[in-house]
Amino acid sequence: MFQFLNSSYLYSATPDLFVPAITRPLVQCVEQAIVTGEIQIYEYRLTIAEQSRDYEARIALSEEDEVMAIVRHH
Repeated sequence: MFQFLNSSYLYSATPDLFVPAITRPLVQCVEQAIVTGEIQIYEYRLTIAEQSRDYEARIALSEEDEVMAIVRHH
């Protein structure tokens, strides 16, 4: 489905990396970016090793049926 270019997650599909509560809205943002051609912003919280962090993903169309996401934590 969606792939990340981080070496530890290379070629991993989004559903394999996140819980459904994060995956569903993320997939909707990806679909919306493809349909509208507009940048989509998705904010979410992950808890890893008992530490919560907030993230923001900016999802942009890069090809007709392909998107690129830039993710930062804040």
